[in-house]
Amino acid sequence: MSTKQLPLVTYGQAKRLKELGFDWECISRYSFKKLKNNQERVMIAHPNIVDWNTRSDMYGWNFISAPAVAQALKWIRDEKGIICGIDRYASYEHTCGWWLDNRNIKRYADAFITYEGSESALLDKLLTILEKKK
Repeated sequence: MSTKQLPLVTYGQAKRLKELGFDWECISRYSFKKLKNNQERVMIAHPNIVDWNTRSDMYGWNFISAPAVAQALKWIRDEKGIICGIDRYASYEHTCGWWLDNRNIKRYADAFITYEGSESALLDKLLTILEKKK
């Protein structure tokens, strides 16, 4: 059995996804609450509950779903209709980049060493695009 797991979205990405309507089932969450000095305390947990976007508890903790980056990208492709993906560059060994296809115009981003780094950068770009459409 492999112990490798897909990387989760960052806390900032999770908040942005929630604002855009992300509602797919996922088993991880961020727990957060405001402190007296107006900072936030954030923790990650894997409680095996499917939707944390609407939950909170009596101790002032709020919860937000924390999907895998790959799941968030699939949600954007399926629910928002944006065609996108990750490519490995043939000319540079072990290098990846992301692309968006808008009316058959492909735009490539900077290269990343890891596939996961490319996915996270793509997610940030897509969240920015979707927030501007709101």
